[in-house]
Amino acid sequence: MLNILRRSWLVFAVALITISTSAYAESWSSFKDASFTNVSITPSFATDTMTYTVSLASSPMITIAGITYNISWIQGFYALSSDGISTFYAGGSNIVDPTNSKNILWKWDTTPNASSPDDYIVAGWSAQGTEDRILPGNDKSFTYTDFQIPMDTSVILGLHVGYVNNGQQTVVTAFFKETENTSVPEAPASLLVALGGPMIGVASLLRKRFSR
Repeated sequence: MLNILRRSWLVFAVALITISTSAYAESWSSFKDASFTNVSITPSFATDTMTYTVSLASSPMITIAGITYNISWIQGFYALSSDGISTFYAGGSNIVDPTNSKNILWKWDTTPNASSPDDYIVAGWSAQGTEDRILPGNDKSFTYTDFQIPMDTSVILGLHVGYVNNGQQTVVTAFFKETENTSVPEAPASLLVALGGPMIGVASLLRKRFSR
Protein backbone atom coordinates (compact mmCIF):
# COMPACT_ATOMS: atom_id res chain seq x y z
CA MET A 1 0.00 0.00 0.00
CA LEU A 2 2.83 2.35 0.89
CA ASN A 3 4.53 1.67 -2.44
CA ILE A 4 1.28 2.44 -4.29
CA LEU A 5 0.96 5.75 -2.44
CA ARG A 6 4.55 6.62 -3.23
CA ARG A 7 4.06 5.85 -6.93
CA SER A 8 0.85 7.89 -6.98
CA TRP A 9 2.61 10.84 -5.38
CA LEU A 10 5.49 10.54 -7.86
CA VAL A 11 3.10 10.58 -10.82
CA PHE A 12 1.32 13.62 -9.36
CA ALA A 13 4.63 15.42 -8.78
CA VAL A 14 5.83 14.73 -12.32
CA ALA A 15 2.52 15.96 -13.73
CA LEU A 16 2.70 19.10 -11.60
CA ILE A 17 6.25 19.81 -12.75
CA THR A 18 5.26 19.27 -16.38
CA ILE A 19 2.38 21.71 -16.07
CA SER A 20 4.44 24.35 -14.31
CA THR A 21 7.42 24.16 -16.66
CA SER A 22 5.26 24.32 -19.78
CA ALA A 23 3.52 27.51 -18.62
CA TYR A 24 6.47 29.88 -19.00
CA ALA A 25 9.59 30.29 -21.10
CA GLU A 26 12.37 29.13 -18.81
CA SER A 27 15.20 30.11 -21.11
CA TRP A 28 16.08 31.14 -24.65
CA SER A 29 16.78 27.48 -25.46
CA SER A 30 13.14 26.66 -24.67
CA PHE A 31 12.23 28.13 -28.07
CA LYS A 32 12.52 25.70 -30.97
CA ASP A 33 13.01 26.75 -34.60
CA ALA A 34 9.87 27.18 -36.71
CA SER A 35 8.24 29.32 -39.37
CA PHE A 36 4.71 30.71 -39.28
CA THR A 37 2.07 31.13 -41.98
CA ASN A 38 -0.94 33.44 -41.57
CA VAL A 39 0.58 34.71 -38.32
CA SER A 40 1.80 38.29 -38.20
CA ILE A 41 3.29 40.81 -35.80
CA THR A 42 2.86 44.49 -36.59
CA PRO A 43 4.95 46.50 -36.68
CA SER A 44 8.29 44.69 -36.79
CA PHE A 45 10.45 44.93 -33.67
CA ALA A 46 12.19 48.32 -33.53
CA THR A 47 13.80 50.56 -30.93
CA ASP A 48 11.34 52.95 -29.25
CA THR A 49 8.32 51.11 -30.70
CA MET A 50 6.24 50.05 -27.72
CA THR A 51 3.02 48.42 -28.98
CA TYR A 52 2.93 45.26 -31.09
CA THR A 53 -0.09 43.33 -32.35
CA VAL A 54 -0.11 39.59 -32.91
CA SER A 55 -2.74 38.58 -35.47
CA LEU A 56 -3.90 35.12 -36.48
CA ALA A 57 -5.73 34.59 -39.77
CA SER A 58 -8.54 32.06 -39.93
CA SER A 59 -6.09 29.26 -40.82
CA PRO A 60 -2.76 29.92 -39.06
CA MET A 61 -0.06 27.29 -39.45
CA ILE A 62 3.36 26.45 -38.07
CA THR A 63 6.11 24.56 -39.91
CA ILE A 64 8.53 22.54 -37.78
CA ALA A 65 11.36 20.58 -39.41
CA GLY A 66 9.59 20.74 -42.77
CA ILE A 67 6.19 19.54 -41.48
CA THR A 68 3.25 21.96 -41.30
CA TYR A 69 0.60 21.87 -38.58
CA ASN A 70 -2.56 23.86 -37.89
CA ILE A 71 -2.28 26.32 -34.98
CA SER A 72 -5.06 26.05 -32.39
CA TRP A 73 -4.03 29.03 -30.24
CA ILE A 74 -1.23 31.34 -29.14
CA GLN A 75 -0.56 31.50 -25.41
CA GLY A 76 2.64 33.55 -25.26
CA PHE A 77 4.21 36.48 -27.12
CA TYR A 78 7.92 37.30 -26.79
CA ALA A 79 10.74 39.35 -28.21
CA LEU A 80 13.91 37.23 -28.39
CA SER A 81 17.54 38.00 -28.98
CA SER A 82 18.22 36.22 -32.26
CA ASP A 83 21.41 34.56 -31.01
CA GLY A 84 20.45 34.01 -27.36
CA ILE A 85 23.57 35.86 -26.20
CA SER A 86 23.27 39.54 -27.11
CA THR A 87 20.73 41.50 -25.07
CA PHE A 88 18.12 44.23 -25.41
CA TYR A 89 16.14 46.25 -22.88
CA ALA A 90 12.38 45.92 -22.51
CA GLY A 91 10.13 47.28 -19.80
CA GLY A 92 6.75 45.77 -19.06
CA SER A 93 4.27 44.59 -16.47
CA ASN A 94 1.43 42.14 -16.00
CA ILE A 95 -1.73 42.69 -18.05
CA VAL A 96 -4.57 42.58 -15.53
CA ASP A 97 -8.33 42.36 -15.64
CA PRO A 98 -9.62 45.97 -15.79
CA THR A 99 -12.40 45.05 -13.37
CA ASN A 100 -10.09 43.26 -10.92
CA SER A 101 -6.41 44.21 -10.81
CA LYS A 102 -5.59 41.07 -8.80
CA ASN A 103 -6.63 38.90 -11.73
CA ILE A 104 -3.60 38.58 -14.04
CA LEU A 105 -4.61 37.83 -17.63
CA TRP A 106 -1.13 37.88 -19.22
CA LYS A 107 1.95 37.59 -17.01
CA TRP A 108 5.09 39.65 -17.73
CA ASP A 109 7.72 37.00 -18.45
CA THR A 110 11.45 37.62 -18.97
CA THR A 111 14.81 35.88 -19.07
CA PRO A 112 17.77 38.14 -18.20
CA ASN A 113 21.30 37.64 -19.44
CA ALA A 114 23.44 36.14 -16.67
CA SER A 115 26.22 38.71 -17.08
CA SER A 116 23.89 41.70 -17.45
CA PRO A 117 20.69 41.05 -15.44
CA ASP A 118 19.20 44.45 -16.33
CA ASP A 119 19.05 43.39 -19.99
CA TYR A 120 17.06 40.54 -21.51
CA ILE A 121 17.39 37.81 -24.08
CA VAL A 122 13.64 37.01 -23.74
CA ALA A 123 10.88 39.49 -22.82
CA GLY A 124 7.14 39.20 -23.30
CA TRP A 125 3.90 37.90 -21.86
CA SER A 126 2.19 34.54 -21.23
CA ALA A 127 -1.57 34.00 -20.96
CA GLN A 128 -2.69 32.77 -17.55
CA GLY A 129 -6.01 31.23 -18.59
CA THR A 130 -7.29 29.30 -21.58
CA GLU A 131 -9.92 31.98 -22.16
CA ASP A 132 -7.17 34.59 -22.72
CA ARG A 133 -5.41 32.74 -25.55
CA ILE A 134 -5.27 34.24 -29.05
CA LEU A 135 -7.47 32.08 -31.29
CA PRO A 136 -7.55 31.84 -35.11
CA GLY A 137 -9.20 34.92 -36.60
CA ASN A 138 -8.29 37.09 -33.60
CA ASP A 139 -5.51 39.42 -32.51
CA LYS A 140 -3.96 40.80 -29.32
CA SER A 141 -1.88 43.93 -28.70
CA PHE A 142 0.99 44.12 -26.22
CA THR A 143 2.62 47.33 -24.99
CA TYR A 144 6.13 47.58 -23.54
CA THR A 145 6.91 50.54 -21.27
CA ASP A 146 10.34 50.78 -22.91
CA PHE A 147 12.01 48.94 -25.76
CA GLN A 148 15.63 49.47 -26.76
CA ILE A 149 17.62 47.32 -29.21
CA PRO A 150 21.41 47.84 -29.40
CA MET A 151 22.90 48.30 -32.86
CA ASP A 152 24.61 44.90 -32.71
CA THR A 153 21.50 42.99 -31.62
CA SER A 154 18.72 41.50 -33.76
CA VAL A 155 15.35 40.74 -32.15
CA ILE A 156 13.03 38.02 -33.46
CA LEU A 157 9.53 36.76 -32.69
CA GLY A 158 8.89 34.04 -30.13
CA LEU A 159 5.51 32.41 -29.50
CA HIS A 160 4.04 29.81 -27.16
CA VAL A 161 1.94 27.78 -29.59
CA GLY A 162 -0.71 25.11 -29.36
CA TYR A 163 -0.89 23.14 -32.61
CA VAL A 164 -2.70 20.03 -33.81
CA ASN A 165 -0.72 16.81 -34.12
CA ASN A 166 -1.60 15.61 -37.60
CA GLY A 167 -1.51 11.96 -36.65
CA GLN A 168 -3.48 11.84 -33.41
CA GLN A 169 -5.49 15.08 -33.73
CA THR A 170 -4.37 16.16 -30.29
CA VAL A 171 -3.11 19.62 -29.35
CA VAL A 172 0.63 19.85 -28.66
CA THR A 173 2.10 22.92 -26.97
CA ALA A 174 5.65 24.26 -27.09
CA PHE A 175 7.71 27.45 -27.46
CA PHE A 176 8.95 28.45 -30.92
CA LYS A 177 11.07 31.21 -32.42
CA GLU A 178 10.61 32.43 -35.95
CA THR A 179 13.67 31.45 -37.94
CA GLU A 180 12.26 32.20 -41.37
CA ASN A 181 10.59 35.54 -42.05
CA THR A 182 7.71 35.04 -44.48
CA SER A 183 6.12 38.47 -44.03
CA VAL A 184 8.24 40.20 -46.70
CA PRO A 185 7.63 38.68 -50.15
CA GLU A 186 10.58 38.24 -52.46
CA ALA A 187 10.37 40.20 -55.71
CA PRO A 188 10.40 37.99 -58.84
CA ALA A 189 13.92 37.45 -60.14
CA SER A 190 12.94 38.62 -63.65
CA LEU A 191 11.67 41.90 -62.24
CA LEU A 192 14.85 42.51 -60.28
CA VAL A 193 16.93 41.88 -63.37
CA ALA A 194 14.82 44.30 -65.38
CA LEU A 195 15.04 47.03 -62.77
CA GLY A 196 18.75 46.58 -62.22
CA GLY A 197 21.09 46.90 -59.28
CA PRO A 198 19.34 49.77 -57.42
CA MET A 199 16.17 47.73 -56.97
CA ILE A 200 18.15 44.79 -55.64
CA GLY A 201 19.70 47.09 -53.06
CA VAL A 202 16.27 48.38 -51.99
CA ALA A 203 14.91 44.84 -51.65
CA SER A 204 17.92 43.89 -49.53
CA LEU A 205 17.40 46.86 -47.23
CA LEU A 206 13.71 45.98 -46.82
CA ARG A 207 14.54 42.40 -45.84
CA LYS A 208 17.06 43.62 -43.27
CA ARG A 209 14.58 46.14 -41.86
CA PHE A 210 11.80 43.60 -41.46
CA SER A 211 14.09 41.00 -39.93
CA ARG A 212 14.92 43.21 -36.96
